[in-house]
Amino acid sequence: MDSEQLHDLAGSAPLRSQHEAYRIYRRRTTRHRNGRPVYMFYFSLWDPQRRAYGAGRSTHQTTRKAAERWLALYLAQEQESALTLQAFAEGMFTEGSEYLVYREQRGRGLSWNHRQHCATYLKKYILPYLGKKPLAALTTLDVERFQGWLLKQPTREGAESTLTSATANHVAQALRTVTRWAIHQKQIRHDPFVGVESLATLPRRRGIFSIAEVEKIFALGAEGWPDPGARLLNALACACGLRKGELQGLRRECVQETILPDGRKAGVLLVNASWERSGRLKGTKSGRSRLAPVPPALYALLAAQLAGSPWKQPGLFVFYSAAPGRPVSHHKIDDDFERALTAGGIGAVERKARALSFHSWRHFCNSLLINRGLPVLRAQQVIGHTSLKMTGTYLHPGQDFSDVLAIQGELFGGAK
Repeated sequence: MDSEQLHDLAGSAPLRSQHEAYRIYRRRTTRHRNGRPVYMFYFSLWDPQRRAYGAGRSTHQTTRKAAERWLALYLAQEQESALTLQAFAEGMFTEGSEYLVYREQRGRGLSWNHRQHCATYLKKYILPYLGKKPLAALTTLDVERFQGWLLKQPTREGAESTLTSATANHVAQALRTVTRWAIHQKQIRHDPFVGVESLATLPRRRGIFSIAEVEKIFALGAEGWPDPGARLLNALACACGLRKGELQGLRRECVQETILPDGRKAGVLLVNASWERSGRLKGTKSGRSRLAPVPPALYALLAAQLAGSPWKQPGLFVFYSAAPGRPVSHHKIDDDFERALTAGGIGAVERKARALSFHSWRHFCNSLLINRGLPVLRAQQVIGHTSLKMTGTYLHPGQDFSDVLAIQGELFGGAK
């Protein structure tokens, strides 16, 4: 036994209080090179239960450096093969996780809604099907079988309807987020989504109101709009195309007054934030700020809303709640919207059949602008889209639209 072997063996004496995870040592072979004996390097792993090193195994390397590189790769592969998807992904979408912090630090944080959806998909679908699967063993075929399995899952417990292709694609995308993070963390060296195609989906049907319906809804009195602030909020969504979260996140300091050539007062909204259901402000969906003009009739109501608010600080919300630091809740917005539509003759059954929601105001605004010949880029500025494709998605062709100014005047009491 040579001196190097003796040193290694001495270093593994059981009296030591701490032990290395492994030891590397060499053994002489029967081969010779240039007249000198050739040594092969072996390794042993420490067994904490036996409190001793295990049997030696060859690295098939003849130099210590090469043996150390080989062993590092071997141990990494062993770690990969033992790490399950559940052990890696559990808690990944929980506030403060390493993944979410990483995204936030690079200006690509996930919204509260996105995090909630991903966490739900992980718990309800991904982990039950793939949780015990070793990450290193996850293949393209596993992902494709998972897609097929998703299409057979009920939308809720006891329901006959199953997940749509669109929802299955969302779940698969959450899984892809997990695998990409695993690749980034060097837990796996391959991408199991290479070659995986998304499931075919039908274009999403988006509901829209007719001109007559919009006129009728905003002509309602207290039977449809017991809260004048709710009527104003919905009218701004209809006329300016603001999203629900953007209206919730609208602060007093974001309302600016402008004087038109005819002397009337109009408004300009700085849309630069959106309210998350988690209870905080975030950026807009596009990540960009925009200006949205408010016609005179609506601006007069908006000025009255500001004057009647108990919260006068510039940074507080235009559409407020009883608490100064929180806007009107999304539940109240939905309730007010549904009450007004019901009073206007559009009940729950019809709303579902036509896919009408609060977001339909935004669809109406976009279609109104485009159908009246407004340049697409200008419509994008008002609506806040970042691509022509998205503007086209919201476009509802119609032949009964008359001049934009005349329609605004009819809808909102003389607005031009």
